[in-house]
Formats: sequence, structure tokens, C-alpha cells
Amino acid sequence: MHEKVAIRTGESVALEFELAGLGSRFLALCIDVLIQGAILTALIIIYSLFLATIGAAEARLRLPPAIASALPIALVSILIFVITIGYFIIFEVWWDGRSPGKRALGLRVIRDAGFPIDWGSSVIRNLVRIIEATLGFYLLSTISVLLSKENKRLGDIAAGTIVIRERGYVAPDYETLVASLQTPVTDP
Repeated sequence: MHEKVAIRTGESVALEFELAGLGSRFLALCIDVLIQGAILTALIIIYSLFLATIGAAEARLRLPPAIASALPIALVSILIFVITIGYFIIFEVWWDGRSPGKRALGLRVIRDAGFPIDWGSSVIRNLVRIIEATLGFYLLSTISVLLSKENKRLGDIAAGTIVIRERGYVAPDYETLVASLQTPVTDP
């Protein structure tokens, strides 16, 4: 049985959403991590080829050895941060709360009040992801989702967001729709 959450809007309209469970959230994360791994691998290969070709140019720049050796490490570190954290932030904001993994599984991140996720909420929930990922590869998140009434991980609690299942629209059967619209005419 799927858990649901009801959100009351300012107009006193109750919206009901089906919460995403631990399994679907984990599968979405696995898809996203695979995509991130592929992107990082491709970029690191390109970057390595680039470094090999500019070795001679680096000698002409006459950079101090400490800077010359630290610069590639700094650039790779920035690249890894942007791909691992920026990936989620950018997709969640531009794709209406969905990363590619969430989109594949029909999940979406929204704010607690039912509004779409904004930049601030996405940045907060994904910066907390760093802590969650480094402390036991999302072990704290798993415990948090299992204990939370709204299936929230620590990043969701900090940002005021929830992850829901998107409602799929099912088109009505044409014949049933036409039959329901036809009302028998009675003679007075």
C-alpha cells in the first residue's frame, strides 16, 4: 500500500499526493549515479588528453611547480563537485523537480506546501546530500526515510521538500465517455 500526504492550499483545497517509497528513490539514485559516472569518466578522459597536449605550453608559461601540480587537481575537484551536486540542482530546477533517474521512475520533488521546487530548496537539499553520501553512503538517509511519516531524507527535512510519485493521466474509454454524456430524453 502506498502512503499518501494531503496538502491544504491557501484556498482550502486539499491536494493529495502519493509519496515515493525508499525503493523507488534508491533506484532513481542508482540511475543518476550511473549517468554521473559516465559523464565524469568521459570528462576526465577528455581532460587527461587535454593535459597531455598542453604539457609543452605549460613549460612556456613558467608556472611555479606547486601551482602547476595543484591546478589540475583543483580543476578536477571542481569538476567532480559540479557534476555530483550541480547535476541534481540543475535538473531539479529546470525539469520541475526531476532528475533523469526520478523522471525515469515517475518521481518528482516538490516543496512541502505543494509548490514546485525552487533554487534555494534544491541547493539546500543537495548540499545536505554531501553529508548523507559521505556518512555511510546514504545510511542516515535510509533511516530518516523509514522513520519519517512523509518519507523524508535529511535533505528533504532541511529544505522543506517531499518526493512524490507523479500522477499518470489515464484517458477515459471513448465509448464509456459518450455513453455517460447521452441522457435519455423523456416525454412529458
